[in-house]
Amino acid sequence: MTGDAYQRKSVGESTGRFSITKAVASLNSAIVTRKELPWKKYVLCSNVALTGPQEQQLREILPDIELLTPSFWIPRCREQSKHLESRFRRLESIDRRRGISES
Repeated sequence: MTGDAYQRKSVGESTGRFSITKAVASLNSAIVTRKELPWKKYVLCSNVALTGPQEQQLREILPDIELLTPSFWIPRCREQSKHLESRFRRLESIDRRRGISES
């Protein structure tokens, strides 16, 4: 039985940039591993949009790669938050500059 392979690549606050080098290395590693650990679909999940050249570079390695970027995640997170709202309590945010509680 084969499943899907998911890879998460997030952009850290320190660099603020997507590392195509790391994404390509992970994809190539997954392709090698595919012989031992078969997968049908490879999905790259990212917290930033990819540029056209970045997407092209990934598709040159694996044409049917699925790319899930903020345009995928944001609508789903908003939708799911409606269903989960009752399980969380709202925290007060504090304006630290003024020490004022904002509800």
